Amino acid sequence: MAKTTRVKNKRLKAAAGSGKSRATGAPKWVGQPIRRVEEDRLVRGKGIFVDDQKLTGMLHIRFVRSSYGHAKITRVDVTKAAALPGVVCTLTGAEVKGLVKPFIEIGPDVGQKIADYPMAVDKVVYQGEPVAAVVAENRMAAEDAAELVEVEYEPLPPVMTAEDALKEGSLVHPGMGTNRNWHGVFEYGDVEKAFRQAAHVVRIDRLHFHRFSSTPLECNAMIAVWDSRSERIESLVRSMTAAAVFDRDYIIACSHPGESVGHCGRPDHGGVLPMDIGDWLRKLGLEQYEPAFRANEIDARVL
Repeated sequence: MAKTTRVKNKRLKAAAGSGKSRATGAPKWVGQPIRRVEEDRLVRGKGIFVDDQKLTGMLHIRFVRSSYGHAKITRVDVTKAAALPGVVCTLTGAEVKGLVKPFIEIGPDVGQKIADYPMAVDKVVYQGEPVAAVVAENRMAAEDAAELVEVEYEPLPPVMTAEDALKEGSLVHPGMGTNRNWHGVFEYGDVEKAFRQAAHVVRIDRLHFHRFSSTPLECNAMIAVWDSRSERIESLVRSMTAAAVFDRDYIIACSHPGESVGHCGRPDHGGVLPMDIGDWLRKLGLEQYEPAFRANEIDARVL
C-alpha cells in the first residue's frame, strides 16, 4: 500500500510540474506562463507599425483645431499658410464638404439628420475639432504653416452635461431640431414579477456614469495611396483597427459614386478597442488633393 501511494504521489507531482490537470491529464492553463506568439518579434524591434512605413515623396499634414467647444466659424484664412515655402496645399471644411459626402450616422430617426463631415464646415461642436489642414513637404513646415492659419469664431453656449442638453437651450446639431439623439427602454422578461419576487430591491433615482476614454499606446494613424489613373484609393493601411474591411466600407460610403478602395490592411498596432470605430473618419477628405495621406492626432504624411 505504501509503495502504491508513493508512486501515485510521484505521478501527481509530475502532472503538476508539466502543467497538466491531475484529474484529466489535459493541459493546465491557469497559473501557467503562456508564450505569446507575437512577443518574440516585437521585443526584438521587428514590429511594423504605421510609423515604420515610409513612402517615397510622403508629405506631412497638420490639422488646425478649434479652441472652442461650440462656436460658429466666421472666417478661415489660409493665405499666409499656403505661401510658406514647403507647403503643398491647404484644406478647409468648406472644401471638404464639396469633396465627400457626410459620414454614416448610426443613430435612428432624427439622428439621421446630422450632417457630419471630416472637418467643421459652419461651426464646431467640440473642442479640438479640425477646421483646416496644411499639407507640406516635412513635418516642421506643416506645423509652422498651421500656426499661420487665421480662424475667427463666434462663441455659442456650450452643452456641458446631459441635463443641459435636454433643456434644448443650445442645439449642437440644428438639423436634428433636438439634442436627444435617441431614447429607449430595455426590458427582458416579466420585470414587475421579478421585482415582486426579489428578496431586496435597490432604487436609484439618478445613476451617473463618469466620462472615460481608452488610451492606446499608439495614436490613430493612417497611410492611404491614391492612384490617379484609376482615381481611387489603391491602398489603405491604418493602425488601431482590427477590421480593415469596415474601413473600406465606411470610406466608400462617404465617397462619391464611382470611387472605391483597392486594398485595406493593418500593421501592428498599440491598442484597438473600443475607440477604433469612428474617430479615424475625421481624417478623411484629403485623398482628392494628393495620392496618399497619413493622419494621426498631431500630424500626417502625404505622398
